[in-house]
Amino acid sequence: KLIQFLFQIEAAYHDNPYHNKYHAADVVNNVHWFFVNSATMTALFDDFDHFIALMAAAVHDVDHDGKNNAFHAKKKTKLALRYNDRSILENHHVSYAFKLIASNKLLYDWIGDLGDEKRIETARKYIIQLILGTDMAIHKKHVQHISGLKQAVSSSSSADAKLDVDQKIDLLNVVLHACDIANAAKPRSLCVDWAQRCVNEFRLQGDEERRLFGQESLPLFDRKHPLEKSQPGWINFVMKPYFKELNSLLNHEIDIMVDFLRCNANQWEKFKEYEDGNEAIGIAEKQTAEMQK
Repeated sequence: KLIQFLFQIEAAYHDNPYHNKYHAADVVNNVHWFFVNSATMTALFDDFDHFIALMAAAVHDVDHDGKNNAFHAKKKTKLALRYNDRSILENHHVSYAFKLIASNKLLYDWIGDLGDEKRIETARKYIIQLILGTDMAIHKKHVQHISGLKQAVSSSSSADAKLDVDQKIDLLNVVLHACDIANAAKPRSLCVDWAQRCVNEFRLQGDEERRLFGQESLPLFDRKHPLEKSQPGWINFVMKPYFKELNSLLNHEIDIMVDFLRCNANQWEKFKEYEDGNEAIGIAEKQTAEMQK
């Protein structure tokens, strides 16, 4: 049932430049990396927590259409009306996964096969909360969670102390959010590739916004806005502060990610996507290859 479920989830990811099955697989891999490379995570979570976090990562963007929540709200799409403009896509991803399970329990109901009712309830709670937590609009709440978790994580270092379910969800929320936006915390080649994919998807939305509303909602969505103008700010003002706090929470066990953020921020300063204000075919690709050497 689990394999059949995952096959259906994979097939439901769209061929978007960024929010596609490769992004989902990347986030799954990122979550697993945290579990196997952080001694703090290993001490605080069991195999069940690990498994459910991986499942949440696998379905966290299923059936994503390549447009963000703000676009859906402004256009008043069916999803926006259904979820009252609140975490529109995240609610849809959760709903899609559970509707798939309910559509054919003989084929897809892997949660029901967990057996124990309490474990089934906990699995549902984890998945719902973790996927809703990937909404970038609540980034600041995750920062607050990190601060609130420091004492709990520190006191849980003793053999007998453990996090309660809500504290586990808060910490997993913080980690899954990090895994979802971790592109710039990776080696340069991956950082550049994912940034280009992400911005390409933004620009496609920008094209649609210009057609529907007369202009793009953000400069980032304008094709004339080069990568090197957006990426350093994203890393310096969003990524670095967040990963610095998370690294402190996890006893500096993700130093390597913080180091990649610093290096990538510096490298973007040398990047030039367009030449003389006009798009130059191949310029970005050539410079990417040179910077990856």
